[in-house]
Amino acid sequence: MEINHTQKDDYSEFHTPTRKNKIYRMKMKKGLIIIVWISGMIPLIAQNGKVSLSLEESCRLGIHQNVTVRNTELERQKTQYRSKELQGKLYPQLEAYSIFNYNYAIPKLVVPGEIFGQTGPIPVEIGTTFDLSGGFKATQLLYHQSYFTSLQLARKMTALEELNLQQKKRRSSSKYRSYIIYARLPMNRLRS
Repeated sequence: MEINHTQKDDYSEFHTPTRKNKIYRMKMKKGLIIIVWISGMIPLIAQNGKVSLSLEESCRLGIHQNVTVRNTELERQKTQYRSKELQGKLYPQLEAYSIFNYNYAIPKLVVPGEIFGQTGPIPVEIGTTFDLSGGFKATQLLYHQSYFTSLQLARKMTALEELNLQQKKRRSSSKYRSYIIYARLPMNRLRS
């Protein structure tokens, strides 16, 4: 069995790069290199600017960007959203629905023809080819103790998360205040 490599198949034009494809690839590579170079230079340019902060400003920035404080804020927001979700279940619920059926083969029933005044059996189709129905449904929760209990728990959890957030902020601020005190201590000694 001998394979003839000179024969062209239908897909050979996609496998052999033409001059236009080579030029296009080179332009794409150059463009990609320029984009990567520029995106690498932007942070370097941004680092040249100097920022001077006072000790109090840096402590405020540290409290604001503290990871534990941010996580606590996210937890607080999560409990607030849960509380709002539970409150939403107490509002009237409105639903719309529609049903569409297509019967490919309608069932046939064979009845005696004497019923209709004819002789012999008569096939009668039962149903329709297309069926469409729709409507609205409205519900309102009047009283369900578990919803009210869970709503009270969600409100208490929101208040607890708020207290937790304040505690984390106080802890981090007292930590940064101690840094301020230690940083100013040598300055006061030098002035005396």
